[in-house]
Amino acid sequence: MLNLVNRKPRKLASVLVPLLTSFILLASSSVMAKEPTRVLLNKDSLEESAVQHYQTADLIQINDVRQVSLPIISRAIQSAKLFSRMSGFITAQYVEIGDKVNKNDVLAVIDDPEVKAQEQKILANIASEQAEKELNQLNLTRVEQLANSKLVSDAERDLLRIMLRQSNAKIDALKSELAQNLQRQSFLSIRAPFSGYIVEKNIELGDLVNADNPQTDTYLYRIANTQKLKIIAYVPQSEIKFLTVGDNINATFTGYDGLIINTQITRMAKAVEESTGTMLIEAEFDNTSLNLPSGLRGIMSFDTAQQSNAQVYWQAPISALTYHQGNTAIVGIKDGNKRFYKINIISQSTKNVVFTSKLEQIEKVILNPNALLFNS
Repeated sequence: MLNLVNRKPRKLASVLVPLLTSFILLASSSVMAKEPTRVLLNKDSLEESAVQHYQTADLIQINDVRQVSLPIISRAIQSAKLFSRMSGFITAQYVEIGDKVNKNDVLAVIDDPEVKAQEQKILANIASEQAEKELNQLNLTRVEQLANSKLVSDAERDLLRIMLRQSNAKIDALKSELAQNLQRQSFLSIRAPFSGYIVEKNIELGDLVNADNPQTDTYLYRIANTQKLKIIAYVPQSEIKFLTVGDNINATFTGYDGLIINTQITRMAKAVEESTGTMLIEAEFDNTSLNLPSGLRGIMSFDTAQQSNAQVYWQAPISALTYHQGNTAIVGIKDGNKRFYKINIISQSTKNVVFTSKLEQIEKVILNPNALLFNS
């Protein structure tokens, strides 16, 4: 009996041990097969486990697209009013309105007898002083010859030397006065300061002009260089942000249907006029072939979306908002990667938010990003 009892456990153990070993190996291999693969994410990326899910929404780009039209006026690139610097009578005038003139062309001549008589008087004084100088020079030569023989005093010789210097000084002063007189006489001829057209004339042959008249409306001519024109516009402050120097604009003028001038902004005042809330801008264009007159009224237009300063706005669901590093942000998806983007909110409602941001071409935004696990 004892031998029989002892043999049964040994046979049972020999059967159970291999079965238990196989079961343990099978269980361990099953556990190892279910262990998830670990993925390392960027510092600013979202960590996601295999059991987490999220929803996404499209990011909508909103452009402030408008056609802005403003009144304009054309002006000559150069324009000047010509005044008289001498008083006298108009003895000759050579141009009329619309005439083309070149730089330094004589437009009119003024007669001033007094200034010419003064020239003759100065010339006579110069001749008198030169004769006085010659006499002093001869006397000084004689005295110096006698001084060697001790026949004249040193004081007399020094006096003649001083008189000779005075004659030279008087002659130099008279020559300077003569140069000033000739300069004034050059003002008797009214000349064109630059090439252009006579656009206004306020004198006729025989008119008396007065150089001492302080009124600014007493000019003789107005000349304008219309080979190049500039467009003058006053931009409301609400539209200034869309414009900068170099931006394209289109201009049309009343009475010139079908003519569209495409040019660029040349200058901006950089200051808003307080009384009107507008800023002055200028845009130049070549008028050589167009031959347009200055002073035309018209319309300047530009597309806000095509300007270099055009602002891009984005719209996303309100549930896409989150915070990152103390700033309002969204989580965008690009090429399967998730990243935080700082935003500046412009407006928001119960459903959507409109904002500006330096976004890349992201594909989607994650909704309810706070429900996900973030990298610490």
